[in-house]
Amino acid sequence: MHTNRRFYLILFAGLWLISVRGKTLEAADNLKARAIALTEKGHYLEAQPLFLEVVKENPQDADAWYRLAETHDWAGGDIDWPTAYKKYLKYRGKPVTGEDFYRTGLADERLQRHKEAAENYNRAIRLHKDYYGEAISGVRVPCMKLSKEDQKAIGVDCAALAAIVPPAP
Repeated sequence: MHTNRRFYLILFAGLWLISVRGKTLEAADNLKARAIALTEKGHYLEAQPLFLEVVKENPQDADAWYRLAETHDWAGGDIDWPTAYKKYLKYRGKPVTGEDFYRTGLADERLQRHKEAAENYNRAIRLHKDYYGEAISGVRVPCMKLSKEDQKAIGVDCAALAAIVPPAP
């Protein structure tokens, strides 16, 4: 009988924790939706504290980490954007789409990981035509930091990329 009581107590505690965690994640998702709506309107600084709350409630939300860092790219602010990009890279999972590779390349570029950035931008270009222009213009900076050997190793021809898209004025 004592074992049964212990079992039910553990079961009840586990179910309670799952219930509370579920509500917390649901609240974080609602908060994230509000923050995304703010960024879509260009209110990046107003979105930052909401994204900070989202990652506090759900620290493994790679998209929220990326969007938090992105708000800094657009509007500045007092956030630790390198850590946000690092957390994005840690939790993002394996990139599979053009957007995944583009976001990963952008995070790598911001963290001064130029070889990885050029490689990921190049994969974005190959995988998804919609990201072609944006990714190819982004690959310029990391490309300039690569040796010819590194370019060959990752299959990027920086001179050809530079010829396709002229430098921004």
